[in-house]
Amino acid sequence: MTERAPITTRLAEFISGFSPDALPPQVFDTTRTLAYDGIGVLYAAIHPSVTASRGIGDFAEEYGGRGEATLIGRGCRTDPITATLANGTLGYAADYEPHHPEAILHPVAVMLPTALALAETKGRSGRAALAAIALGCEMTYRVSMAMNPRELYSRGFHPSAIAGSFGAASASAYLLGLNTEQTARALGLAALQTCGLLAWQGDPREDARPFQMGLAARNGTMAALSAGRCFGAPDRIFDGGHIVVDAYCAVADTAPLLDGLGTVWEGVTELAIKPYPYVSFLHPALDALDRLLREHKLCLTEYR
Repeated sequence: MTERAPITTRLAEFISGFSPDALPPQVFDTTRTLAYDGIGVLYAAIHPSVTASRGIGDFAEEYGGRGEATLIGRGCRTDPITATLANGTLGYAADYEPHHPEAILHPVAVMLPTALALAETKGRSGRAALAAIALGCEMTYRVSMAMNPRELYSRGFHPSAIAGSFGAASASAYLLGLNTEQTARALGLAALQTCGLLAWQGDPREDARPFQMGLAARNGTMAALSAGRCFGAPDRIFDGGHIVVDAYCAVADTAPLLDGLGTVWEGVTELAIKPYPYVSFLHPALDALDRLLREHKLCLTEYR
C-alpha cells in the first residue's frame, strides 16, 4: 500500500501510531489553552439569542439516537454523530473561536466537539481528548495549506469546513484506535463528504455559517466510525485517481501534507485566540478603534 499511496499511507501511519507523548510540551499546553477557550465559546453559544444553536439543538433532541455524548446546554445525551453535528455548530455560532490567519481556519470549533463526543462515548481520558484536538487541528491545517486556502476562498469554498472534515476524521481515528488501513479509509470517506460553501453569506440569520462546522465534525466522525467497521472507501485519496486536493484547487500542492510531519505543529501553535467576537478580518480595524478610544479617552456611549 505504501508504494501505491505514499502520502495517504504516511498520514495514516502517523495518525494510527499517534499518542499524547508525541506532542511537545509547548504544543500540549497550547492545546489545553485552546480547549479552555473553546469550552467558553461553546458555553456562550447556548445563549437564547443564538438562533443556530437553538435550531440545531432542537433538531438533535428530536431526531438524535441514544448514546453517551452530551448535547451541550441541553442536559441530555445522544449518539456521537448527532452530538458532533450539534456541538460543532455551537463551536462556530458565536464567532469567538480561535482562528488560524494563514490557513484561514477555525479548527477548534470542529475538533473540540469531535474529541468531547468520542472521548465521552468511548471512555477516553482528558489527556487523550486534548491530544486528539491537537492532531485534528494539525491535520486540518496541513490539508488547507495543500489545497491553498486563498484559492479555496476565491472559488467560494469555506476552508474550515472543507479541511475540517479531515481533521475530525484524524482525531476520531486516533480516539477509536483505528489501524493504518482503517485510517486511510477514514480519510477517504472524509474526502467523499467534504462540503462547505461561502454561500452561507446569503443566509440573513447566519445559521448556515456555523452549521458547516457541525457538518465537518459530523462527517469526520462518521468517516472514522464507518472505516472502523470495515466500510469500503478510497484508500489513496491524496495520491492517485481523483485526488481530493486537485478537486478543489487548480494550484494545489501536496507537499504541506508531509513536510515536518510530527515535528512541526504550526496547525496548533499558530492559532490565535480572538479578543473580539467578530470575523478575524475585522480585528485590525477593531484594534485601531480600541487604541483610539484609549489614547483619546473616548467613550462610545457619548455618540449614541
